[in-house]
Amino acid sequence: MILKINILFLCLTSCLGKGDSTVNSEYLKRLDQLNLDYTLTGNEKFLDSAYQIINSQKFIKSGKIDKKQWERIFPIYFKSQHYDELLELMDRVDSSEIVDFSNFNRYIKGYREYKLHNKKEGDRYVQDIVSSKERQFEKNPNDSLLLMDLLYFKAHLVSRDSLNLIINKYRENSKFSKNYFENMLPEYINDFYRLKDKYIHGIN
Repeated sequence: MILKINILFLCLTSCLGKGDSTVNSEYLKRLDQLNLDYTLTGNEKFLDSAYQIINSQKFIKSGKIDKKQWERIFPIYFKSQHYDELLELMDRVDSSEIVDFSNFNRYIKGYREYKLHNKKEGDRYVQDIVSSKERQFEKNPNDSLLLMDLLYFKAHLVSRDSLNLIINKYRENSKFSKNYFENMLPEYINDFYRLKDKYIHGIN
């Protein structure tokens, strides 16, 4: 799993009444389009509309939240910076269905602290994610997506120069392709630098 703000949205069919596939389809298309519009333009009105649509659904008020619902809720609420609401909703999610659920919790709490300008506390949560990813990568050294995640979060904690040195060390000891290190990985990590001014305070 890639813990990244721009996550692809999956279907959330249980939030509307059963038996009306046309309504469900239109609802999902509307959410997908709003999120795509926000991703492409950065215009907050699209994100606000998506948040309001989900927040108006009955399932958000009570009861369990399943995997598909969570995968829809998380990126919208996260990008809207509704961190406290996300943490409350997590209590209603079946954690056994969500890969890396504990890191979702740390991710939200860390960014909540960054929003409050508590860099030290935010870094503490992110460091926990990095440590978790490092342990996972030691067991799965051929998992290129996992390394992307690890270095994405490492970028929160060190300077660009320091991160480049760390990347070079991984490059020397891995079998990943030249394209991976020169194109795929930099583009993935650059997403953090593009977004950090909006979401994070106090990081160089």
